[in-house]
Amino acid sequence: MKKIIEKVNSRKIFGRGAKVAPLSGGIINASFIVRRQDTDQAFILQKVKTGLGGITVQDYIRLADYLHGEGLPIPRILDHWTDEDGEWKVSECVPHARVRGPNRWVAGAVARYMSKMHQALRDCPFKPESSIPGFHDSTAIFETLAAHLSGARERQVLELGTPVLFEGRRLPVPKSPRQLIHGDPKFDNFLFGSSVERIDIAALIDWDTLMEGHVLVDLGDMSRSFCRENGNGFDPFVFGAICRNYTGGLEPIAHNDILNATKLITLELSARFLIDWFENRYFGWDPAKFPSRRASNLAAARRYFEYWKTMPEGID
Repeated sequence: MKKIIEKVNSRKIFGRGAKVAPLSGGIINASFIVRRQDTDQAFILQKVKTGLGGITVQDYIRLADYLHGEGLPIPRILDHWTDEDGEWKVSECVPHARVRGPNRWVAGAVARYMSKMHQALRDCPFKPESSIPGFHDSTAIFETLAAHLSGARERQVLELGTPVLFEGRRLPVPKSPRQLIHGDPKFDNFLFGSSVERIDIAALIDWDTLMEGHVLVDLGDMSRSFCRENGNGFDPFVFGAICRNYTGGLEPIAHNDILNATKLITLELSARFLIDWFENRYFGWDPAKFPSRRASNLAAARRYFEYWKTMPEGID
């Protein structure tokens, strides 16, 4: 933390003597909230994990300008630099309130927001110059897992990885039509307004995963996150709220297609944790909870597979 404070004190945007505190929630980029001493203005400071790709700062600035014009504001980047420790960026800290959830009312509001967001992204006048290679390429992800499993000897990894691979390969992969999508619309990436009369979405954050893909990829990832009741069980009422409120915004999408996408993204995520069990380099982990990254990855992969088991075969 001492080194982070030194970096903060060296940037004019923060002034001298700014307060710095780590932000929890992400497992890829290290994030901090920084408050100026003189004005108490807050900023989000992130160290961007290199070697992963993702949209450039220039792409993000263009995207933010476009979405602000569409009435869908996202945090603007205020400063960015590269030093001996890597890439850093400073974004606006959007005022927001804590929302209990996810529940069916929150999920419904977010689904309506995503309808508008997908419409705006479909009409976006530019394409990003870069994106994360292979992100949400389910076929490639399962093939990578298959290659790792072919040489595996660890019983617990084989007993989990084999059914994850088998079930994942059975699901249809959304392919077309393709447009820009967010790529990671999980619950933690939505900031909510403070209105007590209605649920407002203040912003959707973490746009490093902006990519071209089918809207079902976003809907599957959103449902995967929002429908996880009490840790692992699938909540059909929250899922129903997502389906009802999203399909009113764009052309109708079959609810079973959204369900299949939810299953696919859940198994894809389980597979990604298993892949990192072998490669041991991607996901962050908490040393207070697990003895190693591999132990953390195996536990996460198992949680998502158990969650997938609670999903219904179809929606009537």
